[in-house]
Amino acid sequence: MKKKIYICMSILIVFILSLSIVRANTMDTYGMSVKEMEMMEEYKKGNINTDEFIELRKAKAGEYGLLDYCDSTYFLSEDFYDNYSDAYLIKNGLMILDRYSAGFETTVDVMES
Repeated sequence: MKKKIYICMSILIVFILSLSIVRANTMDTYGMSVKEMEMMEEYKKGNINTDEFIELRKAKAGEYGLLDYCDSTYFLSEDFYDNYSDAYLIKNGLMILDRYSAGFETTVDVMES
């Protein structure tokens, strides 16, 4: 009887762990809201500076004390990347502030165009 319980518990643990691994592969793991995930999809289409997106980026940057590192459209400036690892952006939906996620090459390339 103990052996059957042990086997059932082992199967249950493996099942629960597999669910958490699948969940880890979703954007939700990065703490992004549905709206922020929609923004990232719009970034891929080239829609990056709508008034709504700028306001959402401003609010997010303000919430995490990053306003001093933002440009006029509230994307993070190069100063941020000089001082912090981009891994900082993985949590809490901060990826919406990342100019590279939005499709910018570099600020220098934008200026040269």
